[in-house]
Formats: sequence, structure tokens, C-alpha cells
Amino acid sequence: MFDQMLQSRRFGHRRRAVGIVLVLLAQVITPIFLAPTEAPIVERFDHDAGRYGPGNRGISFETPAGSVVSAIGDGVVTFAGPVAGAVWVTVMHTGVETATAGYPAGLRSTVGPMASIDVAAGEQVIAGQRLGTSAGRVGLTIRDGDTYLDPEPFIARVRMTARLVPVPPR
Repeated sequence: MFDQMLQSRRFGHRRRAVGIVLVLLAQVITPIFLAPTEAPIVERFDHDAGRYGPGNRGISFETPAGSVVSAIGDGVVTFAGPVAGAVWVTVMHTGVETATAGYPAGLRSTVGPMASIDVAAGEQVIAGQRLGTSAGRVGLTIRDGDTYLDPEPFIARVRMTARLVPVPPR
């Protein structure tokens, strides 16, 4: 029905308006980080109990074992290996995308547990690059120094930023 409306001469001006709106939205929507997997979030950030208290210091995705796990952003792998019997990958994000989006440069993301890893410490990665495969449910943490941050705002599908556009005189 929407396609018919757009094809109609009567709605030609609306089609142009929709196109203009889409172009404007593309200019003001700035992606921050990608989700490490397309699976849904099943456990949210819950870190109110202090540094060593209970809670979830990240978010968890309901990922079937063997699913691809990807880098959430550009950076350098600082760790890829086992910790307490589980395999994890940590990436330092030093790229421009964090600073220009209003977040501090030097954020670290950690994903896991992994069944296999395809990267090594010191390797440059780009957003969306395969890091390995999941061992089941995947956890994601983001840290600024030693402070855990809620990852969900960082992996939003889009982030709106205000931008003034000059209006032509009438």
C-alpha cells in the first residue's frame, strides 16, 4: 500500500519529502558500536553493588553455541585467551568513533566466552570483523579504565545527534 501511495502522482510530493527526510536522517544518525552478535539481549547491566559485589558488569546475548562473534568497533586486540576456564577477547577502541560520539577514547570491550578465537593480541580489528565463535550465551562488557559502563547505550542501532541546518530566507 505504501508503495502504491508513493507511485501515485497525487503523493509525488510526499515521496520527495520522504526522500529528503531520509537523507537528513542519514546525516544526523551516527553509529557508535555494533553488537557482537545479532542475538537478542537477555540480561542487562546490573552493577550497583560495588567493585566486587554481585550483579552483571555487562550485557548478555542469547547466542547459540558456534555463532559468529564480531568486534563491536575498530581497535587493537589486547587479550585473546582463557581466563578461569573460559576464552575471552578484549579490544582497546582508540578510534575516532568514540571521541567524536562524545565518549572517551580508549574504551575496552570484552566478549566471551568463546568456543574458538580467530584473532591474537596485538592484531588490529575493524568493526564487524569476526573474532571467533561463541561457546553459548555471549557476554559483553565495556570499560573506561577500571570502571565498567553499561554497554547497551554504546551498541544502540542508531544514535541521534542534534545538528542545526540553515534555513533559506523566504
